[in-house]
Amino acid sequence: MKAQNRVQILTCEEARSSGWDEMVADHPLGSVYHHTAFGETIAATFGHAHPCYFALSDQSGRCHGGIVLFLIRSWLTGTRLVSIPWACYGDPLVRSPEEFGVLFREIKAFADRERASYVEIRTCEAAALLRAADFMVPVDHDRVHLIDLSGGLDAAWSRFHKTRVRERIHRAERSGISVRRAGCVEDVVSFHRLFAQHRRRLGLPPQKPEYFQNLWRYMTPSGMAHFWLASAREQLVGGLCCLQFKQRITLSYIGVDEAYRPYGVGQCLFWASFRDAMQRGIKTADLGKTPAGSDGLLCYKRAWGAQEIEAPVFYYPRPMGVSSHQDESKFSHKAVRLFWWAAPSVVSKVAAKFFYRHTG
Repeated sequence: MKAQNRVQILTCEEARSSGWDEMVADHPLGSVYHHTAFGETIAATFGHAHPCYFALSDQSGRCHGGIVLFLIRSWLTGTRLVSIPWACYGDPLVRSPEEFGVLFREIKAFADRERASYVEIRTCEAAALLRAADFMVPVDHDRVHLIDLSGGLDAAWSRFHKTRVRERIHRAERSGISVRRAGCVEDVVSFHRLFAQHRRRLGLPPQKPEYFQNLWRYMTPSGMAHFWLASAREQLVGGLCCLQFKQRITLSYIGVDEAYRPYGVGQCLFWASFRDAMQRGIKTADLGKTPAGSDGLLCYKRAWGAQEIEAPVFYYPRPMGVSSHQDESKFSHKAVRLFWWAAPSVVSKVAAKFFYRHTG
C-alpha cells in the first residue's frame, strides 16, 4: 500500500484534530453528513450508533479522503456498518475506484473483527465509482432531488409549478403566514411537537426530540443547521429544519399543521429558506431522498423543478438492510404505516423510541 493511502480509523475528536473537517470542505463529494458535528449529533442522540472515520491519510497523518461508517449494535437487529444513519447519503470521499478499494479492504477487515453482518453505503454522487470498483451489490431504489439556485430568485421561481407551488406561496402570503428563524432551543422544542404530529399523520415514526435539540447544540453555532417557524395569528402552524454546508442547503425535516396545509405553509417555508440561502451564496437546494415508489412525494418534489438523481445503496456481502427491501406496495409496509397513524400518542412515543433504538 502506498504511504499516501494509509488508512486510519479515528474517533470524532481524532478525526477533527487530523484535519477531517477541512478535508470534507475541500473534497468535491464532501457533505454536511460527513462533518464531525453531524457525527457528534448522531452519537449523542443514539447510543447504539458509534461513528468510525476511515481516513485516507498522508505520511503526516493529515486526511485527504475517507468514509464515515457508524457501527450499529442492537440485540434485536444485530451489528452492521452503515454510512450514514439517519442521513440521505454518505458517499465515500474518494476520487477513483482504486482509492475506494484501499478503503474497502480496511472496512471489510473491521467488519470481520466486529462481527458485523453487513456493510451498507448510501450514495448520491459516488455511485459510479462504487459500481466501477465492483466490491458491493447496488440496490437502485431511492432518488435525490436537487434544485439549482445559482441563477437567482427569478430563475428559480420560473421553474416552480404554477398551481402546486407558486399559487400556494402567494396564498400563504395573502393569508398572513409569517416565517421567522428559530432563536432558541425552546423554538426547537415547539418545532418538534408539530413535526411529531405531522409524522404521525403520515404514518411515520417521529424522531426523538433530543435529535433536534442536538442538531441545535452541535450544528447551529457553526451555521450548519437552521430552523424556520411559520405562524398564523401568533399560532405555530409549520416548521422546517435545514442543514447547510458549503454551497448546498438540505431541507431535511418539515412539519405542518394539517388545518393550514391548504394555505401553502409548506411551500412558504421552502421559499423562505431558498431566499435566505441565495442571499448567502448557496447554489443548490437538496430536497432529500425519496423511495422510487412514493409517487405523491416524487410528484411534489418535481413540482419545484428539481433535478432527479438516482441514489443507490450498496451492500456487502449482499443486500440486507432496510433500504434493500423498502416497498410501499407491500402489505407489511402498509400495516406498519397504519400502526403509526392509528396508535395513541403515548404508545406512539414509546414505540418510536424502541424503533430508533434498533434501526439506523
